[in-house]
This record gives sequence, C-alpha cells and structure tokens, in this order.
Amino acid sequence: FLCEMAAPTEYGGPYELVVSAEGETYTFKNVYVGEVVILGGQSNLQFKVWQSKTEKDKVFPNEKLRFFMLERIEKKENEDKENKVYAEGEATETIFPEDGWVLHKKENLGQWTLLGTRIAEIISERKGCVCGIIGCYQGASVIESWLPRELCNIPPYDIPLEDKGAYGHATYPCLNWNTDGRLYDFMWSKLLPYSVNSFIWYQGESDAHGRETLVYDIAFKNMVERYREDMLYPDM
Repeated sequence: FLCEMAAPTEYGGPYELVVSAEGETYTFKNVYVGEVVILGGQSNLQFKVWQSKTEKDKVFPNEKLRFFMLERIEKKENEDKENKVYAEGEATETIFPEDGWVLHKKENLGQWTLLGTRIAEIISERKGCVCGIIGCYQGASVIESWLPRELCNIPPYDIPLEDKGAYGHATYPCLNWNTDGRLYDFMWSKLLPYSVNSFIWYQGESDAHGRETLVYDIAFKNMVERYREDMLYPDM
C-alpha cells in the first residue's frame, strides 16, 4: 500500500505509526523523523568499512544511523546472512532489502558503505537527528545504465560502442549491468515513489573515455531532470 501524509516539522522519535484502511490495521514501531539521503553512483560509494584501513577499535556503533540497501545485480550472498565485521576475502552482501532499515550495530557496521556512513554521521551530528541512507549504487557502472532507455540512444549520446571505454561497456562482469536502462529499472525504479531530503551522486569514472567525456554533462543533466520528475521533487 501507499500512504501519504504531511511532512513533520520537527525531528523526533521513536514513534508508533498506525495505518488503518478497509478494516485492516498495520502498526509500525520505532519510527523516527529525520533526514533521508540516497547514495547513487559506482564503487566509491560501494566501498565498505571493512575494506578500508580503518582500525576496528576506531569504529563505533551509532544508534542514530540507519541503512537501507537496494538489491544489487552484482552480489555474493552469505547463505546464513551472518554479518561479520571486517571479514576477509571477497566482499559479500549481508544487508538486503528484506531487512528494511538496518540499525548501525557492531555486528554489521563493517558491511556499511564507508563514505555513506561518514556522510550520515556528519548529517546526524549537525542536525541533531536520525539519518537514514539508501544504497543505490553499482561499481563500474556507466551513466547510460542509470538512465531510462528512451534517453540513451539519442543525439548527442548515440555513441557507437567502439568509441566507448571497453572496461565499462564491453567486459565481464560489467556487461551484467551496463546496458541501457538496466540499473534504472533494476534499482532506481524500485525506490519510487519515496520521499527523501537529498541525493548524493558519485559516478563518472566509467564514462571517462573518448567521446563519452564530451557529452557526459548532457547525460547527467538529463538524469537529474528525470530523477527529480520521478521523485515529484523538482528542487532535489
């Protein structure tokens, strides 16, 4: 179901939210009013805390932080979904959409986005509120994948594949997500409709090749305009 209500004017919580319609009642506990930020882009945002050189004893749980991670095409799932801090070996996804808003705890903080965690900490400290971050990113992604298909192969962005960077467009595993509109459909569209305070975008390296660099600003402008339209938030 979809529930719309006037935005609260003050931060606060925890609250209990009760929604009733057509004889059915849903109760949501531990609800907070705070800031919500979408983190979109590629590997700079995907980089996890445990992958950094941050020492374990310098990372502390923060009860004012929340994390919601959209499903990713590139993922290696832990079968038992155990969240291990500073795991060794390749990164595994242990935070899933079905987990909802995940609280920043000792047992899972290593799996949080490093940059996103720091952004949430700064916002929470400065505004004195709970801050929730939404992960909407994919390493080595190109901007065409984040655009709806109808905005991709149109002038001046109708660039032949041979004039694009091979790494982002024509190599495995990037081909799994770097097709026109792929991540727009698989990740971004699943957020709609949702209300947020802001969107932080960190992407472009996979488009920094040849003719792509000459038209990235156009593609980015088109993306921003479309995302604002999708969110019904013209000033986002």
